[in-house]
Amino acid sequence: PTCWRESLLRASLSRTATILLVLRLCYAQYAQGSGGCALSGLFLRAMADTHGNARTIDIQPVANSSRKFRAILDYAMTGFDMEAFAAPKDVCRARRLKETTTMVDPGSHVLAEISVEEIDTKGSLVPGSETFYTVEVQRRAGDETSIEHLEIEGAAMAPAWDREVRVYKVIMDIRLDLVRFRMTLLDTGQVVALHADRELDAGGFAARGRRLKIGDSQHALTTLTTTLDVGQMRAVNLRVTSADQMSTETYSFTVQRPPCPEELPFFDGETQACTDVCNSGQFGSTSTGRCAACGQAHCVVCPSSDQCTQCDDGYHVMQQKCSRIAATASSASPLDEAETILNRIP
Repeated sequence: PTCWRESLLRASLSRTATILLVLRLCYAQYAQGSGGCALSGLFLRAMADTHGNARTIDIQPVANSSRKFRAILDYAMTGFDMEAFAAPKDVCRARRLKETTTMVDPGSHVLAEISVEEIDTKGSLVPGSETFYTVEVQRRAGDETSIEHLEIEGAAMAPAWDREVRVYKVIMDIRLDLVRFRMTLLDTGQVVALHADRELDAGGFAARGRRLKIGDSQHALTTLTTTLDVGQMRAVNLRVTSADQMSTETYSFTVQRPPCPEELPFFDGETQACTDVCNSGQFGSTSTGRCAACGQAHCVVCPSSDQCTQCDDGYHVMQQKCSRIAATASSASPLDEAETILNRIP
C-alpha cells in the first residue's frame, strides 16, 4: 500500500543509532478496509554494541506483497531484535514467533515471523484471527568490495553507474573546480580511499598549473573530493576494502574538464565563468587557463605574476613593483610647515 511505501521512505532518512525504523500507522486506510487487525509499526535493530548503541536496520517491502519484507545486516551485525505493533491497539496485538535475539551467520539469512491477532475483552486470542507477516533478514558476508551507488556532482559519466563495472569516463561541468564523488556503500564497514594522479593537459603532458588534491584518504565517508583545472584531465581511482579487511577492488575514472573557448580563454573562479579580461588585481595565466592574482602587493594591472604596470592610489611603479609615493613639502599641512620653520630658528 502507498502508506507503507511512504513510511519506509521517510524512515530511511533517519539513520542514527538511537532512532528505530518506524512504519507510520496507516490507520485511516485500515479503518476503511476490512475492519480486521493490521500491522501498524515495525522496529528492527542490530544487537547493541559494547557502548549500548543499537544500530538501525533498514526494511524494504517485497514487491506486490503487503506482508513480506526484507532487511540486510552489515557484516559487523551479528544478530538483531525486532518489535512490532498492531492496530487498533485496544483489540489487536502483534506477537513475534521468536521472542529472543536472532543470530545470523555471515552470508546467510533467516526468516523472522510476526503474528497479528485479534483479542477479546479478556486479552485472549480470537480463534482464526491470525495474520502472518515475514521479514527475510540477510547478513553481509564481509567480503563485498562493490559500491552500491555512485554519482559525481555536476558531471556526465559513461557508462551509467553499475556496481559491477569498474572503469568509467567522466566529463565535468566547466564551472566546477571540485570533483566530488558521492556514494552509498554496500556495507558501512567498507573503507574507500581516493587516489588522484597528476593533472594532464589535452596532449597528455603533466600540467604546469595547480596541483591541488583534497581528501585523498577520507575513510568511511560517503563523499570524497579531488580537484581539476579547466582544460585538464586526471585519472582517479577509488579503492574499496571489504568490511572483513580481506579483499580490495578498484574503480577507475578518467575525469576531463572542458577548456574555455578561444574567444574567452581564461576561467574566472569568482564568477565561475570564462572571460577575456580578468578582474582588477588579476591576470590571465596561459599556463593554467585561469585568472590568477598579481604577485605584487597593491598592483592593479599586471601582465604576469612578477610584473606590475599599474598600482593602487598612493603607490607608483618602480622596477615593475609597487612602491609607496614619498610625501613632498607641498603636500605637508600648514601646521607641519610652521613646525618646520620654528625648528630652524636658533
